[in-house]
Amino acid sequence: MRFDYTSHAGAGSRRDVEPHRLVCTGRGWYLLAWDVVRDDWRTSRARAGTTAS
Repeated sequence: MRFDYTSHAGAGSRRDVEPHRLVCTGRGWYLLAWDVVRDDWRTSRARAGTTAS
């Protein structure tokens, strides 16, 4: 799965990940995924109206 990501500082990047789990917390939905480029686990907030491929 590939999607555009914006950090808290406003820097944009593209993430190429293997999704593992979608988690719901009291603050929203988060995607737990393996980042194949960085070779590490990543957590990204899932938002309505965004696209991924």
